[in-house]
Amino acid sequence: MKTYLATIVHIIFLFNSLVAQGPDLLKSTGKIPLEFISPSSSKYNKQVKALKGKKKGKSDEKQFLLESNFEIDNILQSGLVLFNDPASVYVNKVLDQLPNKHGSRKKSKPRVYILNSPAVNAFATDQGIIFVTLGLLAKLENEAQLAFILSHELIHFHHNHAINKFVHSKNIKRNKKSFNFDQNKDNLTLNNKLFQESLYSRKIEEEADEEGFEIFKKTGYDASSIPDVFKILYYAYLPFENEVFERSFFEDEKYIFPNNRWLKEILKIEPMVEKEDEQSSHPASAKRLNKIQASINKEKLENKKIFLVGEKEFNNIKNKARYQIPFLNMYNGNYPEAIYTAYLQLKTQEDDLELKKLIGKCLYMHAKFSNYGENWDVSMQTTFRKITKEIQGESQQVYNLLAEMDHKESTILALRYNWDLYKNNKKDEELNTIIDDLFVEFASNFKDLKIFSVKAKTKNEISNKKDSNKKKKFKSKRVDYWNHAFVSEVNNQDFINHYKAGKKKYNQNKKETDDFKSSDGQRQYQKERKREFRKGKTLGIKKIVVVNPYYLSVTQKNNGEERVEYIRTEEKQKFFSKELLSLAKKKKIKAQILDVNKLNSNDIQVFNDIATANLYFTQQMDQYNLSLTPGYQQNEMDKLAKKYNTDYFLWTGVISMQSKNMAEWYLLAGSLLFPYALPYTIKNVATPNYDTFYFAFLYDVKTGRRSVLKTDFYNKRDGKALLKAHMYDVYHQIKTKGKRKR
Repeated sequence: MKTYLATIVHIIFLFNSLVAQGPDLLKSTGKIPLEFISPSSSKYNKQVKALKGKKKGKSDEKQFLLESNFEIDNILQSGLVLFNDPASVYVNKVLDQLPNKHGSRKKSKPRVYILNSPAVNAFATDQGIIFVTLGLLAKLENEAQLAFILSHELIHFHHNHAINKFVHSKNIKRNKKSFNFDQNKDNLTLNNKLFQESLYSRKIEEEADEEGFEIFKKTGYDASSIPDVFKILYYAYLPFENEVFERSFFEDEKYIFPNNRWLKEILKIEPMVEKEDEQSSHPASAKRLNKIQASINKEKLENKKIFLVGEKEFNNIKNKARYQIPFLNMYNGNYPEAIYTAYLQLKTQEDDLELKKLIGKCLYMHAKFSNYGENWDVSMQTTFRKITKEIQGESQQVYNLLAEMDHKESTILALRYNWDLYKNNKKDEELNTIIDDLFVEFASNFKDLKIFSVKAKTKNEISNKKDSNKKKKFKSKRVDYWNHAFVSEVNNQDFINHYKAGKKKYNQNKKETDDFKSSDGQRQYQKERKREFRKGKTLGIKKIVVVNPYYLSVTQKNNGEERVEYIRTEEKQKFFSKELLSLAKKKKIKAQILDVNKLNSNDIQVFNDIATANLYFTQQMDQYNLSLTPGYQQNEMDKLAKKYNTDYFLWTGVISMQSKNMAEWYLLAGSLLFPYALPYTIKNVATPNYDTFYFAFLYDVKTGRRSVLKTDFYNKRDGKALLKAHMYDVYHQIKTKGKRKR
């Protein structure tokens, strides 16, 4: 169960951003299912009543029900889960083809939701929910394979595997018996416990395979393609297709990459092996494949089909999933993978502007990180190159191309690609914003355009020539391949005007930076900091949108283990949201609270608005040290600003920790870049009794300008008076007008 909950928490925080959907992407529609908006505590209390009269293991089961209900609700409310969309509807149709088998204690009907993730996975919860990722749907070959996966997950649900695994893990931890070795005794004990846990996990996975196949056999599905399911899972790390990435996609007859930017041979895909990791929670895929193949060989396949719901509907959903994968890769910051998977889609949808823009955005963001990332040329690029060497398949070409480029090359490639898009789509606001910022980056690397006026050389020419007798070196100015990138544009007045505007903005930024670094600038900065410390900011804003106010209450045990106080978290969350609205009225600020916990089943638009806003926030915080950058879906964010009649969106939250041990407090500054993940990165928190952390970030979502209103830590309990004081201070900074514009 530790692995089960860890998987859930990992998904929540790895894909924390509430994924906003573009016009051609799958999105939630219709009414919000009640289990998405029902209080977690109510679900927990209802399930606890079912344990009445049970003695053995009751405490562990109650803890499981507490943790699982709240963590699963975190997923349901995260915006990562799709409902009433074509994919969810289709997968539930396939589920209906399976026998309706119920184990003891199970009353809820199994149902499937789609997890908006590129990961290749499926898992079942104790509540009867089966999650299937878009990454898995993008790789499946037919409906029968999906039916077998659902059969496998139904066994986990019917046999209470999740809760049993949790209890089993707890029992192992309580077992204090160890090997009779003096040396490394603790490590041996730990490894033994891990091995016992992995053995149990493998046992239930094999059980799910075997009994899942028994369910599958009772359907009208053909079993012949089931072994390929294990190949799909084994190669989950690969894109959904493996096609050559052509150099001509970025090159032309003038702009040609040198050979060291392009791999002569890519790393071949390794064959499946039956070797099993002793500490892995799953049996080796090859071993599972062989077992299921033996079972299939015993069956008669007459009158069986690989499609029952419909081949056309399956292919439609598969294509929609594949279309969405590049966007999800981009949201997760995996730009090479996003570019490659978008390239695959463009093979059949060559005129799709959104896919082309996605590639442009990825090149743009890579250029931004190359220019602004700390020690990019040494640290980040070295790491990137190391990762690139391990990539298998044709996507390695894209990884290698980006990994080998320095900041100038990255900026040029990004500008070339986006400029070509812009010329044919000059009214696209996102492209205009990206182009304007790219020219600032471009101007920071090149003082003029003369270097791009050189005569274009052919593919066989080289930069440094030697004379005919090969005794004297021919002296000439070095010409790099990228000098030919804009040969056809340097006399284009539109290009020149954009460059001049970028140069002007760059010079302005440089002057502000130089002024800031000067002695006068530092004195003014310190003076301003002191003023803000005493009085706060003076922003003069009349209306804001508060997005999903966040609250978390954690207790640290004597052994250092942190445990979320779920019931208290829910209660304090209600208080926090209510007071935010109440204090806004007292300060005469128009504040609209977008809170998932306040929604009813008809509020689907608000649910999706929260998704859009949190995707924007996550991206901006991930790129905290870069200059201002538009969101991945800036057009959608601009629509939200117009819809709610304000450009200002506030993200605020509280983290409360009760600590029982004395150690030094480390507030990890880096974790502030991803505040929702903060409670899971805090270690060795020290305080006699309580710690409270309050944060508030205000964004002008159209420009990307941010104001950090609060990041305060107190050795005090999260009492109502303290919280109200912080909320009041935040609103005061927002409402109060300053003497000068900010």
